[in-house]
Amino acid sequence: MNRFRGLLAWMVVVTLLGCHGHDHEPGHSGHGNSEEDHGEGHGEGHGEDPAQSTHGHGHAESSTAYTTYQERTELFVEVPPLIVGDPAELWAHVTRMDDFKPLSEGLVSVELSGGGSVSERFEIDVAAIPGIFKPVVRPQHAGKRSARVQIVSGEIREVHVLGEVEVFADAAAAASEAGKGGQELQEKEIVFTKEQQWRIDFATSPVATRKIRPSFEAYGTIRARPDGEALITSPVAGRLAASPAMLRMGDEVERDQVVAMLTPRLEDAANLAGLEHAVEASRLAKNQAARELKRLRGLLDLGGVPRRRVQDAQYELNQASTQAKLATQRLKQTQSLQAASTTENDALLRLRTPVSGTVVSVHAVPGGFVEAGSDLIHVVDFERLWLEVHVTETHARYLENPQGVWFGVSGSDEVFDLGAEQVMAVGGVLDARTRTVPLFMEVDNARRLLRVGMFADVHVLTDAPRSAITVPASAVIHEGGLSVVYVALGGESFARRTVRVGQRDGAYVEIVEGVSLGERVVSVGPYAVRLATSKSQLPEHGHHH
Repeated sequence: MNRFRGLLAWMVVVTLLGCHGHDHEPGHSGHGNSEEDHGEGHGEGHGEDPAQSTHGHGHAESSTAYTTYQERTELFVEVPPLIVGDPAELWAHVTRMDDFKPLSEGLVSVELSGGGSVSERFEIDVAAIPGIFKPVVRPQHAGKRSARVQIVSGEIREVHVLGEVEVFADAAAAASEAGKGGQELQEKEIVFTKEQQWRIDFATSPVATRKIRPSFEAYGTIRARPDGEALITSPVAGRLAASPAMLRMGDEVERDQVVAMLTPRLEDAANLAGLEHAVEASRLAKNQAARELKRLRGLLDLGGVPRRRVQDAQYELNQASTQAKLATQRLKQTQSLQAASTTENDALLRLRTPVSGTVVSVHAVPGGFVEAGSDLIHVVDFERLWLEVHVTETHARYLENPQGVWFGVSGSDEVFDLGAEQVMAVGGVLDARTRTVPLFMEVDNARRLLRVGMFADVHVLTDAPRSAITVPASAVIHEGGLSVVYVALGGESFARRTVRVGQRDGAYVEIVEGVSLGERVVSVGPYAVRLATSKSQLPEHGHHH
């Protein structure tokens, strides 16, 4: 049944991904439309001419697709053939680079310049749907023209240079040029449209040179600092006061804050009398031992007793003095508690926490009786924790001068980077059971992403950084034992690449082979692009605008 449900869920996802074409509005061309639908060959369809662009997705072959990136926006625009005097509607897909979501509002303008003619500007200030602007270009001058697109929205003001475009004198010239064919793609193209990208968590990142720090792998455990944890226990037997309210798990406390109040269980009168008797008895025993010691010392001077008798008498006096002191202390403590207590509900002992932090466990209930030494409240300071790294004996030599570590924990994509200044201690003894040496690092946990007891995948730094070609580690996925990335060929087209990875450093991983500097890879959502490869088994797609 579980297998059937998994298969059904996969089929649903594939079906949704397959329905990703751009279905045009009435009057616009789609895939396989006739020339009549296109007017004179310069209609509003946005297929791609392979002769002019190697990045497209199999639309009508009359359009050219351009993809450019600026700091704050990505532009994917489909440009139909431009003919003097004829209106041509461009499809400009504008994506914000900070979150890779569609730009909902703004002004998009297209400028044609150069070629010995005056500049021409065409603009639109309303999106057809969020992310898609459709400025209409009606050029008046034929020839080679430089095209650029300006995007203005709030604080965004960027220009995307498309390069040189051809403005044809008439439809016959445009048709003649379109029939020349062009360069074919060298890689199998995967179509993943902007509408699909905008609906999920998605991003691309450039392949770039970064500094990579060599390291070796280890495992670690998140622990409380020795001075950042306290277990408050009951010093005496008694009853926990019901007021003020007992702390609960998750409550925040400050150092020296009262966390519980305890009414000690007092001795009864008989016990008090017994303590008084013990004090008196111990006093008499002490006095008797002192007189005996004095007598024996006198006999020793006369030679009447051996020295050993005197030494034994001295020991007996010391013992009696100690017993008298302890009996007196017990009596005074009981008397002080009894004197301070006027009613059964008086909270005589205020228990305070020696550290600031969070209550992680409560072991008693208000009004309940507890024995001396019982655990009451456990407090941990989560603001700063320790990472205990378990370094195998084969790597112990690197602990002579630790450079730092980076690590991650299960269930989180966060990478924690700790420098040499955060090394707290290095163990000097090899654990006989695990054959590891502990390395303790302090971790800033102000955002409360870590919990005491978590296991960590740790990389211990070993050498100076070196330059390497890198991509975000999230861009690399594993398929059948191979490391794979998905390279952006254009705004809506991607290619699967097998790569050879090298050293990983935090959020980035070295790529030894498979990609080139300047290319972009899918760093968020690569599995969605992988699913899109199944579109070849589904019906033809259209653009949903």
